Amino acid sequence: MTHRHAIEQHMATLSEVRDIMAAMKNLALMEVRKLGRYHDNQCAMVQTLRKAAADFLGHYPLPPSAPPARRVYLLFGAERGFCGAFNESLRQAFDAAAGREGRCIAVGRRLYARMEGDPRLLAAIDGASVAEEATPVLEQLLAAVSDQQKNGPLALFALFHDQDAGQVANQTLLPPFADLAPTAPGSSHPPLLNLPAPQLLAELSESYLLAALYHIAYASLLAESQQRIRHLEAAVHRLEDRREELARRCRTLRQEEITEEIEVLLLNAMQR
Repeated sequence: MTHRHAIEQHMATLSEVRDIMAAMKNLALMEVRKLGRYHDNQCAMVQTLRKAAADFLGHYPLPPSAPPARRVYLLFGAERGFCGAFNESLRQAFDAAAGREGRCIAVGRRLYARMEGDPRLLAAIDGASVAEEATPVLEQLLAAVSDQQKNGPLALFALFHDQDAGQVANQTLLPPFADLAPTAPGSSHPPLLNLPAPQLLAELSESYLLAALYHIAYASLLAESQQRIRHLEAAVHRLEDRREELARRCRTLRQEEITEEIEVLLLNAMQR
């Protein structure tokens, strides 16, 4: 095989890889559109629950209590690759927020593989690749949190990529509504309740925690897909640049072969 033929074969391989990456990018674009709808709906749900909680706490404030001594972080990482420093920046945010004392539950195979052997890792859960896989992942996550609560009350935080903020967000989940400023009572009469206030607060907190986790899961998946699109676009451009470079080299070699063929013909003609 001549050098030119080897280059042509390499160009064909690069074209196949480029087509595969372009298909992966298109799939990620489709996932972004779907996740955008889920994320917006879940964000509206969370805001509605937070507003209801603020109104409720304006009349029924939380009793004072000491903050839990144990701090557990939920890290929402990536399950798949082609997303750059997505997991590394998340781990750096955890190091900055928790130090050596905090503990974590890592979601996403690519993330917890990086934390293998870390004594701060309490549990590792395979993450979701698409929006439809969020529910079973969150069920496993809630079970892991419940296991940790058996050892006493804990402060629960979530670290995840928030595309709107453009950085890793740190959201408080437990104690519920600890970061929420109660709304000042609009009247001197508290709202009529069908349940005792403590029971209502417990059920409201449970609904909020679940809604918040769905919001975080969708936000993380959305940021991951968008980062994957940028990463794949850059890779496709590099492949195209490399293919064009090889095509120029191939044309140069072909011209040299033609020149050599002409020289051989002329030499044979002169020898006759």
